[in-house]
Amino acid sequence: MKRLGVICLTMCCLGLATGCMFSKKTAKKSEGPATVAEMEQDFRHRWIEKRTAELTSPTVTADAARTKATEEFQVRYGFTNAGKP
Repeated sequence: MKRLGVICLTMCCLGLATGCMFSKKTAKKSEGPATVAEMEQDFRHRWIEKRTAELTSPTVTADAARTKATEEFQVRYGFTNAGKP
């Protein structure tokens, strides 16, 4: 009778432990350099477009506003690859 109790207890412990033993977490997909560069360029493009729209006025042409926005981006985000000329 003791043997049956020990066997049942062992089976219960193994049944509860298998969820932790056999579950594997999938490795996160790392972002490659191309993906990061694409994200930086997309950010640069969107930021400059937004800032150009803010700077454009009846007295400031779109070209002058874009030049100013590009300069501001390089000053503000010069530490990134997208901020380098």
